[in-house]
Amino acid sequence: MLIGHYSRFVIDLNRPPDNQPLYATATTGLFPETLFDGAPTFTPGNTLTAAQRADYLADIRQPYHQQIQHDPAPV
Repeated sequence: MLIGHYSRFVIDLNRPPDNQPLYATATTGLFPETLFDGAPTFTPGNTLTAAQRADYLADIRQPYHQQIQHDPAPV
């Protein structure tokens, strides 16, 4: 069993790394800056920087998905 220990407000591990939308309707992103209703997730000035996003991709998302590929669930 693989468990992500990060809130989707940090990084949504189920999203593609290129941040393409999963739905044609309202959606959130890899780094959710808005909620499904369009409201901002964070107060002004508290969104992630480009450096933080790069770090989260490298330090959180990439290892998570590498583990999934390395040890897939039984069919």
